Amino acid sequence: MVTDPGRQEADPRRPAHSAPPRPPARHVRPFTRLARTHAMSAAGDGAVAIALAGSLFFSLDYEAARWRVVLYLVLTLLPFTVVAPLIGPAIDRLRGGARWIIIGACAVRALMALLMVAHIDTLLLFPEAFTMLVMGKGYQVAKSAYLPTVVDSDEQLVASNSKLAVLSALSAVVGGAPATLLSKFGGASWAIAVAVLWFGAATAAGFAIPTPRTKDIGAPTDAERAELSSAGVRVAASAMGLLRASVGFLTLWIAFELRARSASPIEFALVLGPLGAGAITGAAIAPRLRSVLSEEWMLGGALAVTTAAGIVAALMGGLAGAAFIAAGVALVSASAKLAFDSLVQRDAPNADHGRAFASYEARFQLLWVVGALCGVLLPFPLRLGFATVAVGAMGTGALFVLGRRAIAAGSAPPKLSEVVLRVMSEPVPAPAPAPVTDGVGTGGARPSSAGPNPGGPRPGPAPDPTIDQRMEPTRELPAVPQLPDGDDPTMIVPPPGHDPRQGWR
Repeated sequence: MVTDPGRQEADPRRPAHSAPPRPPARHVRPFTRLARTHAMSAAGDGAVAIALAGSLFFSLDYEAARWRVVLYLVLTLLPFTVVAPLIGPAIDRLRGGARWIIIGACAVRALMALLMVAHIDTLLLFPEAFTMLVMGKGYQVAKSAYLPTVVDSDEQLVASNSKLAVLSALSAVVGGAPATLLSKFGGASWAIAVAVLWFGAATAAGFAIPTPRTKDIGAPTDAERAELSSAGVRVAASAMGLLRASVGFLTLWIAFELRARSASPIEFALVLGPLGAGAITGAAIAPRLRSVLSEEWMLGGALAVTTAAGIVAALMGGLAGAAFIAAGVALVSASAKLAFDSLVQRDAPNADHGRAFASYEARFQLLWVVGALCGVLLPFPLRLGFATVAVGAMGTGALFVLGRRAIAAGSAPPKLSEVVLRVMSEPVPAPAPAPVTDGVGTGGARPSSAGPNPGGPRPGPAPDPTIDQRMEPTRELPAVPQLPDGDDPTMIVPPPGHDPRQGWR
């Protein structure tokens, strides 16, 4: 029997009325699932930023905006009182803790955004914004702790962090665009409503993230604490802390300088626009930098570029200098942050990543707020502010180089506090005592000042070589009695009650 080659024979094991088998579902990588959730979360953050900027900054007069922003900056520190002791350990102790923190953070932010729609002009906005910040920081820590489980090798860490950072920046623009448009017609509450949708979508996408295959981790051991506070991580953290402080200072300081000058929206865009563009560019070029530099020297190079940008901006001055330094610092800070995250993920493979990122993010946020407060409260002239950033980066760069050299030599790197205390406690050398030129029994006169050494010490008379100068002056002894020749003085018996110190009578 000849069969038609284009005709497929029926499977006798399958009933004729059954449906054809479905094609296998396309496998989606865990990193792709994480990236989708991260993009939607960043879009929600962008919408919230637009809403809070409209209610806290531009809608108020200059002085009111200044003090409300100061209050908001202080509030940004409080989330880490929850993130560091609670969320960080929960990520490590619970099975799949990072995944559940990601899902829970998105869900709670969706709920808080829904409440903020009705409370945008009341005092309830502040506790709701605080909860939003806590969940946002918790999400960032959980995302950083989860990422090493979805890469194949340590060499992919910088590239993976770079992809998420670029995606976050682009998604924030996508989420903020409709929020900006709707806030023009309905106010800040409409922008918050956009955030509700984005966070809800991020919550649904988070359930698709697979649970990582990691063991349960209890309390950190001494070895794990040593890994997380190793010399290399501490030196890198000092560099990253200075960069975060510089970004906080420049962002708020330039914004209030523009506000004080009654700058137009176009001027705001021309000066602060490079800040966002620099952050995206820095995240994009980080993998290329990693191909030629290690994570440590990416941080060192960022300090060098910040120093150069501050010097050039101080020479330029004006809004052009502000735009130049903002773009330069944002660019290197973004690439340095990816390098630091990858360094912690690489150098602490057996330690608790949740605790590590919670601890370091708390420090960096504190430094960011300190820099931002300086920009808000201190009336720096433009050129002085640029020079301040350059000097700070230069000093931190010197400590970074000393630290790397100490690590290469096998010794502990110096800390900034230790260097300052060492300089402050260094004793001032006392002047050498002048030699004695006159004294009892010298028997000589002072030499004339017109001698061969008129400005130096004046030497006294030469000592008598028969006298031992090191002996102490002898006490006066009693007189020795005169005895007849041949008598032995040891055989003389003194009379009773006689004191031999009084001599013989």
